[in-house]
Amino acid sequence: MFVLLTQWQFAQSTAVQPRTHAETETQVELTEHFEPGVAMMSDQADQMVYFTGTVDPERTVQVESRVDEGNVGLWLVSSATVEGAPGDNNIPIAWGWVPDEIEADSAEIASLFEESTGLSVDEPMQIQGRLIPGEGPTP
Repeated sequence: MFVLLTQWQFAQSTAVQPRTHAETETQVELTEHFEPGVAMMSDQADQMVYFTGTVDPERTVQVESRVDEGNVGLWLVSSATVEGAPGDNNIPIAWGWVPDEIEADSAEIASLFEESTGLSVDEPMQIQGRLIPGEGPTP
């Protein structure tokens, strides 16, 4: 019995420990932290990251059932280029929240983005945020 407990204790002491809050809150460069086309591992998720890129208002969707201060609404999510990403891969970024679905063309989305962020969709910008895994089924 004690042999089994000793083995268990040793295995626990050498197991990979979860990352600390300080580690996940320290921003790292996206292209050095995550590789597109590869499944995101748990030690990559929830990390604060940054990258330089541009936002494409023509590739914007509204994601339902998102809560902001107790109110249910929609996220505004656009595709963003990532400078230095292999294969010119893009990443979706959530940049806004609206209480109700909006009908808007790409010019109106660009205007809304610029009004809410103070940044131009035509200029490269440094984007900072939390890297989270997708919510859909995985292969």
